[in-house]
Amino acid sequence: MGRLAELSAAVERLARVMDPEYVPVWMREPVAGLGDDRPLDVLARGDYRRLSSVESGLSERLAGRVGSRPIHKVLDRPSRNN
Repeated sequence: MGRLAELSAAVERLARVMDPEYVPVWMREPVAGLGDDRPLDVLARGDYRRLSSVESGLSERLAGRVGSRPIHKVLDRPSRNN
């Protein structure tokens, strides 16, 4: 899969679990699940699987916690289980 296709697939998956307008912000910010790497940097290095794994974890973790709050607000909150 080419890098552009990987980016497109990542954005599509993220838009299902967070406000689509927040996706570009999330892609440029350090993410703890990526060792504080930025998702765009991870994709640029060709580590699509690593990013995909974090996205899957977000989907699973957030499925029961979102309620009426915007997803990016949930992402900013520390988990009580950590």
